[in-house]
Amino acid sequence: MNAEKQDKIRETVLLVEDEDIVRKLTHKILTRLGYQVLVACNGCDAFTQYQNHAEPIDLLLTDMIMPKMNGRDLYTKLKEQHPDLKVLFMSGYNESILAQQDSVAANFFIQKPFSYESLALKVREAIEQPATA
Repeated sequence: MNAEKQDKIRETVLLVEDEDIVRKLTHKILTRLGYQVLVACNGCDAFTQYQNHAEPIDLLLTDMIMPKMNGRDLYTKLKEQHPDLKVLFMSGYNESILAQQDSVAANFFIQKPFSYESLALKVREAIEQPATA
């Protein structure tokens, strides 16, 4: 992605990750890509931040497995109030295992660990996808 295109990206991503090092690295990548990033360390915190944020949030980027509220439950709860919400799930678990349990997660998923390039591509794809029902 060239610098000119990066300067034009201003979408907001709500990043939800309970592992500190993964959260910090992902935040750094998203910021370098030009996204505005809100950060939460669990689903409950993310839900509160989403509800209190005045501007639209373009993408929920959330870990699947977290304490308090997992990523799928967070997405389901937010989607009830915000039907156009777009999501990209991330997990250290294998995509095929998650696909057996959750078709939405299988379609909008990135496996950890991920590269700068793969995260950039997956986030862009998720934002540009039509909202799911």
